[in-house]
Amino acid sequence: MKLAYFWILLLVAVGALITLYLIPSGEELALIQLKSQKYSEAEQFYIDEYNKGVRTPGIIYELSILYEKRRFRSGHSTH
Repeated sequence: MKLAYFWILLLVAVGALITLYLIPSGEELALIQLKSQKYSEAEQFYIDEYNKGVRTPGIIYELSILYEKRRFRSGHSTH
């Protein structure tokens, strides 16, 4: 009987760990917002990361994309 409780507890623990692994990180969430055209929410995350000193190529790239989208939406295109 105790062995059955052990396996049930182990199964629940593994399920909880898998669930935690599947929760998107902040950067993944910002990328989802960017792809969903929620530009201001995504931009805020990337600006916060940049201000914290995170200057990875991914952060810089997404900020440049957002900057261009903001310029295009405001009518300041150079073309």
